[in-house]
Amino acid sequence: MNSTVTLRDVAKEAGVSLGTVSRVLNRKYDVAPEFAKRVVDTVKKLNYKPNLGSVGLQRSVASFAGATGFKTYTIGFIQHGMTRDEYVNDKYQQRLFSAVEREVSDRNLHFIFSTYSTQKNKKLPLMVHDRKVDGVLIKTSEWQQSNWIDAVAATVPVVLVSNRLDRDDIPSVNMDNIGISRQVIQYLLRLGHRRIGFFQVQHDVNSPKGLSYDSFSQENKLFAYREVVKKMSLINIPEYAQTPIRDWTQQSLVDVAGDAIDAWVSMGTERPTAIHCGADVYALALIEAAKKRGLSIPDDLSVVGGMNTDECELSDPPLTSIEYHPAESSRLILDMMCQRIEHPEHPPWHATLMGELIERGSCMRIDVN
Repeated sequence: MNSTVTLRDVAKEAGVSLGTVSRVLNRKYDVAPEFAKRVVDTVKKLNYKPNLGSVGLQRSVASFAGATGFKTYTIGFIQHGMTRDEYVNDKYQQRLFSAVEREVSDRNLHFIFSTYSTQKNKKLPLMVHDRKVDGVLIKTSEWQQSNWIDAVAATVPVVLVSNRLDRDDIPSVNMDNIGISRQVIQYLLRLGHRRIGFFQVQHDVNSPKGLSYDSFSQENKLFAYREVVKKMSLINIPEYAQTPIRDWTQQSLVDVAGDAIDAWVSMGTERPTAIHCGADVYALALIEAAKKRGLSIPDDLSVVGGMNTDECELSDPPLTSIEYHPAESSRLILDMMCQRIEHPEHPPWHATLMGELIERGSCMRIDVN
Protein backbone atom coordinates (compact mmCIF):
# COMPACT_ATOMS: atom_id res chain seq x y z
CA MET A 1 0.00 0.00 0.00
CA ASN A 2 1.35 3.45 -0.97
CA SER A 3 0.13 5.70 1.82
CA THR A 4 1.85 8.79 0.33
CA VAL A 5 -0.49 9.02 -2.67
CA THR A 6 -3.00 11.85 -2.27
CA LEU A 7 -6.10 13.03 -4.10
CA ARG A 8 -3.97 15.73 -5.72
CA ASP A 9 -1.63 13.05 -7.07
CA VAL A 10 -4.58 11.20 -8.60
CA ALA A 11 -5.96 14.40 -10.12
CA LYS A 12 -2.59 15.37 -11.61
CA GLU A 13 -1.92 11.91 -13.09
CA ALA A 14 -5.45 11.65 -14.51
CA GLY A 15 -5.39 15.18 -15.89
CA VAL A 16 -8.60 16.24 -14.17
CA SER A 17 -9.52 18.61 -11.38
CA LEU A 18 -9.40 17.71 -7.70
CA GLY A 19 -13.19 18.17 -7.57
CA THR A 20 -13.69 15.61 -10.34
CA VAL A 21 -11.67 13.01 -8.44
CA SER A 22 -13.68 13.68 -5.30
CA ARG A 23 -16.97 13.34 -7.13
CA VAL A 24 -15.96 10.06 -8.74
CA LEU A 25 -14.89 8.52 -5.42
CA ASN A 26 -18.12 9.70 -3.81
CA ARG A 27 -20.07 8.08 -6.64
CA LYS A 28 -21.67 11.23 -8.04
CA TYR A 29 -23.23 10.44 -11.38
CA ASP A 30 -22.74 13.81 -13.09
CA VAL A 31 -19.16 13.02 -14.16
CA ALA A 32 -18.55 12.27 -17.84
CA PRO A 33 -17.83 8.52 -18.26
CA GLU A 34 -14.45 9.08 -19.93
CA PHE A 35 -13.25 11.26 -17.02
CA ALA A 36 -14.68 8.85 -14.45
CA LYS A 37 -12.88 5.91 -16.05
CA ARG A 38 -9.66 7.92 -16.21
CA VAL A 39 -9.90 8.58 -12.46
CA VAL A 40 -10.68 4.94 -11.69
CA ASP A 41 -7.77 3.70 -13.80
CA THR A 42 -5.43 6.14 -12.06
CA VAL A 43 -6.66 5.07 -8.62
CA LYS A 44 -5.79 1.50 -9.54
CA LYS A 45 -2.46 2.45 -11.09
CA LEU A 46 -1.31 4.51 -8.09
CA ASN A 47 -2.90 2.11 -5.59
CA TYR A 48 -4.61 5.06 -3.91
CA LYS A 49 -6.40 4.18 -0.66
CA PRO A 50 -8.98 6.80 0.29
CA ASN A 51 -10.23 7.40 3.81
CA LEU A 52 -13.60 6.08 2.69
CA GLY A 53 -12.23 2.57 3.16
CA SER A 54 -12.00 -0.32 0.76
CA VAL A 55 -15.76 -0.86 0.44
CA GLY A 56 -16.38 2.66 -0.78
CA LEU A 57 -13.49 2.47 -3.25
CA GLN A 58 -14.61 -0.89 -4.60
CA ARG A 59 -18.09 0.46 -5.17
CA SER A 60 -16.82 3.50 -7.01
CA VAL A 61 -14.42 1.46 -9.16
CA ALA A 62 -17.05 -1.10 -10.11
CA SER A 63 -19.73 1.50 -10.81
CA PHE A 64 -17.73 4.04 -12.84
CA ALA A 65 -15.54 1.54 -14.66
CA GLY A 66 -18.69 0.17 -16.31
CA ALA A 67 -18.15 -3.31 -14.85
CA THR A 68 -20.98 -5.86 -14.89
CA GLY A 69 -22.56 -6.09 -11.45
CA PHE A 70 -23.52 -3.65 -8.72
CA LYS A 71 -24.20 -0.03 -9.63
CA THR A 72 -26.34 1.35 -6.78
CA TYR A 73 -25.37 -1.26 -4.18
CA THR A 74 -29.03 -1.37 -3.19
CA ILE A 75 -31.38 -4.37 -3.02
CA GLY A 76 -35.13 -3.88 -3.21
CA PHE A 77 -37.80 -5.98 -1.50
CA ILE A 78 -41.32 -5.78 -2.96
CA GLN A 79 -44.25 -7.31 -1.09
CA HIS A 80 -47.07 -7.73 -3.57
CA GLY A 81 -50.70 -8.21 -2.61
CA MET A 82 -50.41 -6.85 0.94
CA THR A 83 -50.62 -3.34 2.34
CA ARG A 84 -47.85 -2.06 4.59
CA ASP A 85 -50.15 -2.47 7.62
CA GLU A 86 -50.91 -6.05 6.65
CA TYR A 87 -47.23 -6.79 6.31
CA VAL A 88 -46.39 -5.23 9.69
CA ASN A 89 -49.08 -7.33 11.39
CA ASP A 90 -47.81 -10.61 9.94
CA LYS A 91 -45.31 -11.84 12.52
CA TYR A 92 -43.58 -14.41 10.35
CA GLN A 93 -43.26 -11.92 7.49
CA GLN A 94 -41.58 -9.56 9.91
CA ARG A 95 -39.13 -12.26 11.00
CA LEU A 96 -38.25 -12.94 7.37
CA PHE A 97 -38.01 -9.25 6.53
CA SER A 98 -35.72 -8.56 9.51
CA ALA A 99 -33.48 -11.49 8.55
CA VAL A 100 -33.23 -10.30 4.93
CA GLU A 101 -32.51 -6.74 6.04
CA ARG A 102 -29.78 -7.97 8.39
CA GLU A 103 -28.21 -10.10 5.67
CA VAL A 104 -28.22 -7.18 3.22
CA SER A 105 -26.55 -4.97 5.83
CA ASP A 106 -23.94 -7.63 6.61
CA ARG A 107 -22.96 -7.54 2.93
CA ASN A 108 -22.46 -3.76 3.05
CA LEU A 109 -25.46 -3.15 0.81
CA HIS A 110 -28.45 -0.81 1.10
CA PHE A 111 -32.07 -1.93 1.36
CA ILE A 112 -35.40 -0.52 0.10
CA PHE A 113 -38.77 -2.03 1.01
CA SER A 114 -42.09 -1.34 -0.62
CA THR A 115 -45.53 -2.86 -0.94
CA TYR A 116 -47.06 -2.97 -4.41
CA SER A 117 -50.54 -3.59 -5.79
CA THR A 118 -51.24 -4.32 -9.44
CA GLN A 119 -54.82 -3.19 -8.81
CA LYS A 120 -53.64 0.30 -7.89
CA ASN A 121 -50.51 0.55 -10.05
CA LYS A 122 -50.17 0.07 -13.79
CA LYS A 123 -46.54 1.19 -13.86
CA LEU A 124 -43.41 -0.49 -12.59
CA PRO A 125 -42.63 -0.08 -8.89
CA LEU A 126 -40.82 3.24 -8.47
CA MET A 127 -37.63 1.69 -7.15
CA VAL A 128 -37.39 -0.26 -10.41
CA HIS A 129 -38.62 2.48 -12.73
CA ASP A 130 -36.14 4.98 -11.29
CA ARG A 131 -33.27 2.44 -11.33
CA LYS A 132 -32.65 2.88 -7.62
CA VAL A 133 -31.86 -0.82 -7.10
CA ASP A 134 -29.53 -3.42 -8.59
CA GLY A 135 -31.97 -6.25 -7.99
CA VAL A 136 -35.37 -6.96 -6.46
CA LEU A 137 -36.67 -9.66 -4.15
CA ILE A 138 -40.37 -10.22 -4.83
CA LYS A 139 -42.82 -11.88 -2.46
CA THR A 140 -46.30 -12.29 -3.89
CA SER A 141 -49.35 -14.42 -3.20
CA GLU A 142 -50.91 -13.94 -6.66
CA TRP A 143 -48.72 -16.44 -8.44
CA GLN A 144 -51.00 -16.80 -11.46
CA GLN A 145 -50.44 -13.20 -12.59
CA SER A 146 -46.82 -12.83 -13.66
CA ASN A 147 -46.95 -10.04 -16.27
CA TRP A 148 -45.77 -7.38 -13.83
CA ILE A 149 -43.03 -9.71 -12.54
CA ASP A 150 -41.86 -10.22 -16.12
CA ALA A 151 -41.73 -6.44 -16.58
CA VAL A 152 -39.62 -6.02 -13.44
CA ALA A 153 -37.33 -8.92 -14.44
CA ALA A 154 -36.79 -7.30 -17.84
CA THR A 155 -35.39 -4.26 -16.02
CA VAL A 156 -33.42 -5.65 -13.06
CA PRO A 157 -32.50 -9.11 -11.72
CA VAL A 158 -35.32 -10.72 -9.72
CA VAL A 159 -35.49 -13.48 -7.12
CA LEU A 160 -38.89 -14.78 -6.00
CA VAL A 161 -39.30 -15.39 -2.27
CA SER A 162 -41.73 -18.09 -1.06
CA ASN A 163 -43.14 -18.41 -4.54
CA ARG A 164 -42.34 -19.79 -7.97
CA LEU A 165 -43.71 -19.28 -11.45
CA ASP A 166 -44.74 -22.21 -13.64
CA ARG A 167 -41.51 -21.83 -15.62
CA ASP A 168 -37.81 -21.74 -14.75
CA ASP A 169 -36.48 -18.41 -16.03
CA ILE A 170 -36.83 -16.47 -12.74
CA PRO A 171 -34.97 -17.94 -9.72
CA SER A 172 -36.80 -18.65 -6.48
CA VAL A 173 -36.37 -19.73 -2.87
CA ASN A 174 -39.21 -21.68 -1.24
CA MET A 175 -39.95 -23.82 1.74
CA ASP A 176 -40.35 -27.51 0.95
CA ASN A 177 -43.99 -27.80 1.99
CA ILE A 178 -44.24 -31.47 1.02
CA GLY A 179 -41.08 -32.26 2.97
CA ILE A 180 -42.38 -30.29 5.96
CA SER A 181 -45.75 -32.07 5.88
CA ARG A 182 -43.96 -35.40 5.67
CA GLN A 183 -41.83 -34.41 8.67
CA VAL A 184 -44.90 -33.45 10.73
CA ILE A 185 -46.88 -36.56 9.79
CA GLN A 186 -43.94 -38.91 10.41
CA TYR A 187 -43.51 -37.34 13.85
CA LEU A 188 -47.19 -37.90 14.64
CA LEU A 189 -46.98 -41.47 13.35
CA ARG A 190 -44.11 -42.15 15.75
CA LEU A 191 -46.42 -40.99 18.54
CA GLY A 192 -48.97 -43.59 17.46
CA HIS A 193 -51.40 -41.35 15.54
CA ARG A 194 -52.97 -42.82 12.42
CA ARG A 195 -55.89 -40.43 11.92
CA ILE A 196 -54.26 -37.11 11.13
CA GLY A 197 -56.22 -34.05 10.08
CA PHE A 198 -55.35 -30.64 8.68
CA PHE A 199 -56.60 -27.15 9.51
CA GLN A 200 -56.18 -23.68 8.06
CA VAL A 201 -58.47 -20.90 6.90
CA GLN A 202 -58.80 -21.11 3.14
CA HIS A 203 -59.86 -17.52 2.61
CA ASP A 204 -61.14 -14.48 4.50
CA VAL A 205 -64.02 -12.37 3.30
CA ASN A 206 -64.77 -8.87 4.56
CA SER A 207 -61.29 -8.77 6.08
CA PRO A 208 -60.25 -5.44 7.60
CA LYS A 209 -57.03 -3.75 6.60
CA GLY A 210 -54.06 -4.96 8.55
CA LEU A 211 -54.56 -8.72 8.31
CA SER A 212 -54.40 -11.18 5.43
CA TYR A 213 -53.12 -14.61 4.47
CA ASP A 214 -50.79 -15.68 1.70
CA SER A 215 -53.01 -17.62 -0.71
CA PHE A 216 -50.12 -19.19 -2.61
CA SER A 217 -48.59 -20.57 0.57
CA GLN A 218 -51.98 -21.74 1.85
CA GLU A 219 -52.77 -23.69 -1.30
CA ASN A 220 -49.36 -25.32 -1.29
CA LYS A 221 -49.62 -26.43 2.32
CA LEU A 222 -53.00 -28.06 1.76
CA PHE A 223 -51.73 -29.73 -1.40
CA ALA A 224 -48.65 -30.95 0.49
CA TYR A 225 -50.77 -32.48 3.28
CA ARG A 226 -52.97 -34.32 0.79
CA GLU A 227 -50.00 -35.57 -1.23
CA VAL A 228 -48.20 -36.93 1.86
CA VAL A 229 -51.34 -38.63 3.19
CA LYS A 230 -51.87 -40.29 -0.20
CA LYS A 231 -48.26 -41.38 -0.66
CA MET A 232 -48.03 -42.78 2.87
CA SER A 233 -51.35 -44.65 2.44
CA LEU A 234 -52.82 -43.12 5.60
CA ILE A 235 -56.48 -43.03 6.50
CA ASN A 236 -57.80 -40.44 4.07
CA ILE A 237 -61.23 -39.08 4.86
CA PRO A 238 -62.05 -35.77 3.12
CA GLU A 239 -63.49 -34.26 6.31
CA TYR A 240 -60.12 -34.64 8.02
CA ALA A 241 -58.94 -31.56 6.13
CA GLN A 242 -60.89 -28.55 7.39
CA THR A 243 -60.18 -25.41 5.32
CA PRO A 244 -63.16 -23.11 5.91
CA ILE A 245 -63.87 -19.66 4.52
CA ARG A 246 -64.10 -17.11 7.29
CA ASP A 247 -66.32 -14.04 7.37
CA TRP A 248 -64.64 -11.41 9.51
CA THR A 249 -67.93 -9.65 10.22
CA GLN A 250 -69.46 -12.80 11.67
CA GLN A 251 -66.71 -15.09 13.01
CA SER A 252 -63.54 -14.94 15.03
CA LEU A 253 -60.72 -17.31 14.17
CA VAL A 254 -61.53 -19.27 17.34
CA ASP A 255 -65.14 -19.59 16.13
CA VAL A 256 -63.96 -21.07 12.83
CA ALA A 257 -61.58 -23.41 14.65
CA GLY A 258 -64.45 -24.46 16.89
CA ASP A 259 -66.56 -25.38 13.86
CA ALA A 260 -63.70 -27.58 12.63
CA ILE A 261 -63.45 -29.32 16.00
CA ASP A 262 -67.22 -29.89 16.03
CA ALA A 263 -67.00 -31.48 12.58
CA TRP A 264 -64.24 -33.82 13.75
CA VAL A 265 -65.97 -34.73 17.03
CA SER A 266 -69.17 -35.57 15.13
CA MET A 267 -67.22 -38.36 13.41
CA GLY A 268 -67.13 -40.31 16.68
CA THR A 269 -64.44 -42.99 16.81
CA GLU A 270 -63.41 -42.12 13.26
CA ARG A 271 -62.30 -38.60 14.23
CA PRO A 272 -58.66 -37.53 13.85
CA THR A 273 -56.47 -37.72 16.94
CA ALA A 274 -53.89 -35.20 15.71
CA ILE A 275 -54.05 -32.04 13.59
CA HIS A 276 -51.38 -30.59 11.31
CA CYS A 277 -52.02 -26.83 11.03
CA GLY A 278 -50.92 -24.57 8.19
CA ALA A 279 -49.61 -21.93 10.62
CA ASP A 280 -49.28 -21.24 14.34
CA VAL A 281 -52.21 -18.83 14.31
CA TYR A 282 -54.55 -21.70 13.34
CA ALA A 283 -53.06 -24.09 15.89
CA LEU A 284 -53.43 -21.53 18.68
CA ALA A 285 -57.04 -20.95 17.68
CA LEU A 286 -57.66 -24.72 17.78
CA ILE A 287 -56.22 -24.93 21.29
CA GLU A 288 -58.47 -22.10 22.49
CA ALA A 289 -61.55 -23.56 20.80
CA ALA A 290 -60.83 -27.01 22.27
CA LYS A 291 -60.67 -25.56 25.79
CA LYS A 292 -64.07 -23.90 25.29
CA ARG A 293 -65.48 -27.34 24.46
CA GLY A 294 -63.95 -29.05 27.46
CA LEU A 295 -61.31 -30.84 25.41
CA SER A 296 -57.73 -31.16 26.60
CA ILE A 297 -54.67 -30.55 24.46
CA PRO A 298 -52.84 -32.90 23.99
CA ASP A 299 -54.87 -35.56 25.89
CA ASP A 300 -57.85 -35.38 23.54
CA LEU A 301 -56.15 -33.90 20.48
CA SER A 302 -52.53 -33.37 19.49
CA VAL A 303 -51.78 -30.18 17.55
CA VAL A 304 -48.77 -29.07 15.45
CA GLY A 305 -48.37 -25.50 14.18
CA GLY A 306 -46.05 -23.93 11.67
CA MET A 307 -43.64 -20.94 11.57
CA ASN A 308 -42.59 -21.18 15.24
CA THR A 309 -43.71 -17.69 16.25
CA ASP A 310 -43.06 -16.34 19.76
CA GLU A 311 -46.58 -17.29 20.89
CA CYS A 312 -45.69 -21.00 20.67
CA GLU A 313 -43.75 -20.91 23.92
CA LEU A 314 -46.40 -18.80 25.66
CA SER A 315 -49.43 -20.91 24.78
CA ASP A 316 -50.93 -23.45 27.19
CA PRO A 317 -49.71 -26.04 26.45
CA PRO A 318 -46.61 -24.79 24.59
CA LEU A 319 -47.12 -25.43 20.90
CA THR A 320 -45.08 -27.89 18.86
CA SER A 321 -44.26 -26.11 15.60
CA ILE A 322 -42.03 -25.94 12.52
CA GLU A 323 -39.13 -23.49 12.56
CA TYR A 324 -38.49 -22.06 9.09
CA HIS A 325 -35.08 -20.53 9.92
CA PRO A 326 -35.48 -17.16 8.18
CA ALA A 327 -31.77 -16.34 8.68
CA GLU A 328 -30.77 -19.40 6.63
CA SER A 329 -33.37 -18.54 4.00
CA SER A 330 -32.08 -14.98 3.83
CA ARG A 331 -28.50 -16.06 3.22
CA LEU A 332 -29.59 -18.25 0.34
CA ILE A 333 -31.86 -15.53 -1.06
CA LEU A 334 -29.01 -12.98 -1.05
CA ASP A 335 -26.53 -15.51 -2.49
CA MET A 336 -28.93 -16.08 -5.35
CA MET A 337 -29.55 -12.36 -5.86
CA CYS A 338 -25.84 -11.46 -5.84
CA GLN A 339 -25.15 -14.19 -8.38
CA ARG A 340 -27.88 -12.82 -10.66
CA ILE A 341 -26.43 -9.32 -10.40
CA GLU A 342 -22.78 -10.24 -10.83
CA HIS A 343 -23.19 -13.16 -13.27
CA PRO A 344 -26.39 -12.62 -15.29
CA GLU A 345 -25.11 -15.09 -17.88
CA HIS A 346 -25.49 -17.97 -15.41
CA PRO A 347 -28.75 -19.94 -15.68
CA PRO A 348 -31.31 -19.27 -12.91
CA TRP A 349 -31.73 -21.89 -10.23
CA HIS A 350 -34.34 -22.76 -7.65
CA ALA A 351 -33.98 -23.82 -4.04
CA THR A 352 -36.28 -25.39 -1.47
CA LEU A 353 -35.57 -25.40 2.25
CA MET A 354 -36.70 -27.78 4.98
CA GLY A 355 -38.04 -26.65 8.31
CA GLU A 356 -37.12 -28.02 11.72
CA LEU A 357 -39.72 -29.52 14.04
CA ILE A 358 -39.56 -27.92 17.49
CA GLU A 359 -41.19 -30.32 19.95
CA ARG A 360 -43.08 -28.83 22.89
CA GLY A 361 -46.13 -29.89 24.87
CA SER A 362 -49.06 -29.91 22.42
CA CYS A 363 -48.61 -33.49 21.23
CA MET A 364 -48.63 -36.79 23.08
CA ARG A 365 -48.11 -40.47 22.43
CA ILE A 366 -51.22 -42.63 22.12
CA ASP A 367 -51.79 -46.36 22.19
CA VAL A 368 -51.91 -47.94 18.72
CA ASN A 369 -55.03 -50.09 18.47
